[in-house]
Amino acid sequence: MPGKAKSVLAAQPSILNLGSHYVGAMLRGSFQVLNANSFREMNFSACGGAACSTSPVPDWIELRGPRKAGQNGLPWDFTIHANQPDRYLASITIECDNGVATCQISVNIREGIAELGDLVICASPFDCYTSFESISALVRILNALPIRTHCLDSLCEIGDLRPRTVVLHGSGLLVCKATDAAVIERLVASGVNIILLANEFYHGTPAAANRLMAPFGMQMKQRGSDEPGIGRDEKLRRITEWARRYDQEPFEASPADIREHILTTGVKKLHWFRPSPVIFMGANAISLVANPKDPNESFAAVAGAPGYVIALGESLLNSFSEIGWPYDNDRFLANLFVGNDADSFNSRGMKPPIK
Repeated sequence: MPGKAKSVLAAQPSILNLGSHYVGAMLRGSFQVLNANSFREMNFSACGGAACSTSPVPDWIELRGPRKAGQNGLPWDFTIHANQPDRYLASITIECDNGVATCQISVNIREGIAELGDLVICASPFDCYTSFESISALVRILNALPIRTHCLDSLCEIGDLRPRTVVLHGSGLLVCKATDAAVIERLVASGVNIILLANEFYHGTPAAANRLMAPFGMQMKQRGSDEPGIGRDEKLRRITEWARRYDQEPFEASPADIREHILTTGVKKLHWFRPSPVIFMGANAISLVANPKDPNESFAAVAGAPGYVIALGESLLNSFSEIGWPYDNDRFLANLFVGNDADSFNSRGMKPPIK
């Protein structure tokens, strides 16, 4: 009797185009096989580097896993070795206990030197909890910038890199310790820009951001429902009040809410969903984008010199970047990535494609 047909499982993401990056980029990410509990076999069909092959693992991609099965499935981590310019594609077939899944990973490594230096993102936006559709806008922004991207797990991995900008969000922000505030101060003093993304939607990120922002006179407002010693009624009151003020409907920042600054060059309209506001504790911090409903609060603020420390009241990098026309979220994010070169970047027409 013929063998029983294997069930088709879904990989998340099933297609992952990392876009175009410069030689030497450090790219990490992850994917997972949904509804799987154990791993049996993996096969590759790959192109790029020396040739197309069906070898066990091509030399330009390194896989680690599977990690312990999570709530949704089996996750794998990957690292791209961007040592040679070429177009790379890997089709990975994974056989698990409940069936077979396929994940396609592609990347274009271009030669040359990135004019605006290095961008470090902690943690990688190319993770197993997002779809390719949700990261496609960020990929387009990165493709448009003459900057080399590195996706690392934490700030401590920067090592000898001298980046133009460091983005701390999600788990990359949560793993920061109080002692990293001194690291941030040294980086900013040397001209590095730091972008901190946090809000109450991603639990714990406002507190983590505040530990790093304190020396620069900024503080992310917190809901306070986890404060020790408060009773159940007070906890519910704080949750309800926060939801009433910030979660019920999106915010739309117009030109009246956006300060004229090199970081807001070309930015006329911004969309915010469930933001956490920034409040000021020092004279050197200024608002970039005010809360349209409360001018005493900001959804984006900046401090520091000669580098910038930028606080963004949004924790999800992918979600913020994918807001398209008629909003300028993509342009704003591109400006933050390039810092003091935002003016030059926009004047040359090198703007990220609008969704």
